[in-house]
Amino acid sequence: CTLRNRVKSHLSHKLKNDLLEQLIYIDKLTGSYNRHFLDDYLPQVIKDGKRNNTPISVILYDVDYFKRYNLLKMSSTIADNLLRPMDKLVRVGGEEFLVILPDTDEKGASLVSRRLLNSISMLNIAHEDSEYSHVTLSAGVVTKPSDDTKTIDYLMLQADKNLYTAKNLGRNCVVDANQTVYHA
Repeated sequence: CTLRNRVKSHLSHKLKNDLLEQLIYIDKLTGSYNRHFLDDYLPQVIKDGKRNNTPISVILYDVDYFKRYNLLKMSSTIADNLLRPMDKLVRVGGEEFLVILPDTDEKGASLVSRRLLNSISMLNIAHEDSEYSHVTLSAGVVTKPSDDTKTIDYLMLQADKNLYTAKNLGRNCVVDANQTVYHA
């Protein structure tokens, strides 16, 4: 009976913690993680990368010609295409999303970004203001090697620069750290 009560107590505590985490870290509109999560998670990922001598990549996405499209469907599609539990999707602003890819080099980040770009394109959500006639994404990719001493802010700035290069190149594309461009 004592063991049963302990198990019940632990399960109750776990459920309460999970609910609290969901209230704090989950964006209500999209179901993806929010900026509070980013502020807690990304520094830890960078610290782990340095300790384990592994790179970290991020992909900054922006919904092209945003008009409050079904962000839940798009964020769900992106999250479903992240194949590892440690990869996280974070909504950082209105139509901007960040994908955090721990232990991922430039080649891996490029493959993931292309898969995500194609998966959104295949949703084929009609968009009359887009030259592609459907909702598309633009993305900037950057990788931080484990021995790189640059800050998180620098990493985010580089991802943002690559994102805006993608937008200036006609949207619906990914620009990676080597300025390689991939169109869906």
